[in-house]
Amino acid sequence: MTQPTQTRRAIESDLSRLVELEQQAFSGDRLSPRRIKHWISASNGRLWVACAGNQVVGYCLMIWRKNGRGWRLYSLAVDKSARGRGIGKLLIRTAIVDATGAGAQSMSLEVSVMNASAIELYASFGFSQVDRRRRYYDNGDDAWVMRLELSPCL
Repeated sequence: MTQPTQTRRAIESDLSRLVELEQQAFSGDRLSPRRIKHWISASNGRLWVACAGNQVVGYCLMIWRKNGRGWRLYSLAVDKSARGRGIGKLLIRTAIVDATGAGAQSMSLEVSVMNASAIELYASFGFSQVDRRRRYYDNGDDAWVMRLELSPCL
């Protein structure tokens, strides 16, 4: 039986696990351990983790400019062994609720044009393709810029 997955803000003791997830998920364009540590407590970003029991099984990082109304879903990773359990959806939902509650008007992200499953996942939340960035990634892949307009909490 799998344990229920919950989200929480990342804490410094998550650092080594976050580095592992980053290395597992991305072959290039990785966040360094130093940058991950920065984002754990940064005032212009939120780093959320998904936990199954005591195990961190995924994360998402959102960043924004000071006084900005547009937030950026900068990075999302789920442990390979935990994929297919809705963890990516849980993290995206958490990010959207967090951004909306903080008064953000939109959320954007970049995703490889080759990553059909991620594009489909983001589209299921209402993200739409608004631009294409040529040779955006280290490996030369293009990226879709996707955007979601957020509705204020009532």
